[in-house]
Amino acid sequence: MKFGTAKAASMGMLLAALAIGVASLFMFEEGSSAYMGSAVLLIILLFSSVAIMIIWGRCPYCGKRLFYSLYKWKNCPKCRKALKPGDKYSPASMLKKRR
Repeated sequence: MKFGTAKAASMGMLLAALAIGVASLFMFEEGSSAYMGSAVLLIILLFSSVAIMIIWGRCPYCGKRLFYSLYKWKNCPKCRKALKPGDKYSPASMLKKRR
């Protein structure tokens, strides 16, 4: 799986888990079978999202694991290459972003 696809899939799963969690609080009575089913689905989505981030959340160029800061970085902290396809790395652009 490509880095951009893994990033989008994990974010989508996290947002779906959030939506299911909030919806189940308002729609289902606590302890009902529907409430428990939504809780199981929420846990499956969360673990799947974390697994995607662990397995495919790496720099496509050097392989550095970006698990903790998958959504934060625009450039790889190790090789400094752009993590988005099509973006080009330039040291001058990094200096402008840090200020």
